Amino acid sequence: SITKPLQVSSLLKPRKQPLVECNAYEADRSQPLDVNIKLPSVQSETAKRVKLGIYFATWWALNVVFNIYNKKVLNAFPYPWLTSTLALAAGSLMMLISWATRMVEAPKTDLEFWKILLPVEIGR
Repeated sequence: SITKPLQVSSLLKPRKQPLVECNAYEADRSQPLDVNIKLPSVQSETAKRVKLGIYFATWWALNVVFNIYNKKVLNAFPYPWLTSTLALAAGSLMMLISWATRMVEAPKTDLEFWKILLPVEIGR
């Protein structure tokens, strides 16, 4: 009939079992997992010395290459002050770009740092 209101709840039959059953653990029933993860062991003294030796050998080899390359540049273009200034300007520009694009984090300095650096720069 039109005058009786429609009761939606009367159309739905109650379910005896829920659609989804959740078997999650409560916080007070949690238990630690038994996971066998092997953590890296502390480096031995020999490994540290070998690593340091590799660093020194790499530094020495790259320094040799740099000196040979620098000698070739100065033989072709005999203006050492200009060459050094251009190299410093190019390196500074690359760092400013990398800081501006946030590829590398800019160093954090304060007034105390500049006070300590000033005598070194004057004495250069």
